Amino acid sequence: MPLLNYDSQKSNTCLKIVLSIVFVSISAFSEEELVLDEVEDAKIQAPPPQNRTNPLEKPATKAPQPAAPMPAAPQPETPAAKASPVPTATPTPIAGPAKETYATQATKFILEKKYPNATELLWKNIEHLTESETVLLTKAHYLNKDYFETMKAANLVLAKNDQNFEALTYLGLAQLRKKKDREAKEYFRRANEANPTYIPAINGLVEIYEKNNNYYELRLIYLDLIKHTGEKPEFLTKLCEINTKDGITDQAQTYCRKAIQASPNVPENYSNLGIVYKNIHDMPKAKLQLQFAADKFPKSDINQLNYAQFLEEQKNFIEAFKYYGRCVKVNEFIENCWVGYTSASYQIQKFAETMIGLKKACGFNKKHSFLGRKASSFARQTKQEDWAKKLDVLSEICGN
Repeated sequence: MPLLNYDSQKSNTCLKIVLSIVFVSISAFSEEELVLDEVEDAKIQAPPPQNRTNPLEKPATKAPQPAAPMPAAPQPETPAAKASPVPTATPTPIAGPAKETYATQATKFILEKKYPNATELLWKNIEHLTESETVLLTKAHYLNKDYFETMKAANLVLAKNDQNFEALTYLGLAQLRKKKDREAKEYFRRANEANPTYIPAINGLVEIYEKNNNYYELRLIYLDLIKHTGEKPEFLTKLCEINTKDGITDQAQTYCRKAIQASPNVPENYSNLGIVYKNIHDMPKAKLQLQFAADKFPKSDINQLNYAQFLEEQKNFIEAFKYYGRCVKVNEFIENCWVGYTSASYQIQKFAETMIGLKKACGFNKKHSFLGRKASSFARQTKQEDWAKKLDVLSEICGN
């Protein structure tokens, strides 16, 4: 039946259309769910959204930004390592005061003049002492005037080092104080050989040579010092003095002039140059130089004495008495100043001053009683009998 077939075909066609619509709808629904799921995942994993702008507004012009770095490729996860404990810094201990050595302790005692404390401390630890600390022990004994112990300690030093010039010097000083000059000189000589510029050893030799007026050896000592250290002012001064006393006039003039130039404030150099002029019998120069030395240095007892003695030799007793008076005012402990004061005073009939001077001179040496007898004789010659008797009595007392 054609009509039935037509209706049947139409129904089939409608059914197909309906089924197609249903299938499309289901597919769209499933696709929408899938898109929603992806959006939700993106919300969780994506970074926070940037600020949005109104799509109708023209975005502001910005400076071009550098391209963002590509994210690093994901690394496979590794189990977390166990955190190691962070090391804590050990606090540095605050350094306390340095431990005192035997030398520092002993030096404190020596500076405080507690010499027995120093020697006791060092002897208690003698087996631990260094060479320098043993020298310090020697020094403490010497300063305490324990000369036997000084030598004992010094020999301990020399047992370790026979060239220790300090120990050799202390041995020399100990012998010198015991009045054994020959032994002392040998130790000083050895110390000087070990150290030619060690002044304490040189001073020991000088003390011995000056006792004997050994100007030759004294001159060699200071010439050797100049050779090693140069023309120091103090060495020039000593050579000026030594050559003046020894009468070596040419060298004396040379070194006195050098000494004056190097040390213009040393009074003796001026005075010694005047004595050199006197020794070569140039009296006008000698007088000018000695007077200049005395007046330039009024507080120098030796300069006052040297000029006063020159004036007395020239029979200028008035001026001589004046400068002898200056000398005793500057230093009342200079024997020759009182002797000259006594001698010059009676020559100008100042017998009261003669009595004062004679008492002082006799206090140094009783042999000066002869000045009193000369003064009393002079008083009688000038008809000063009362002063003559007084001077006789004083001379008798002085001589006994």
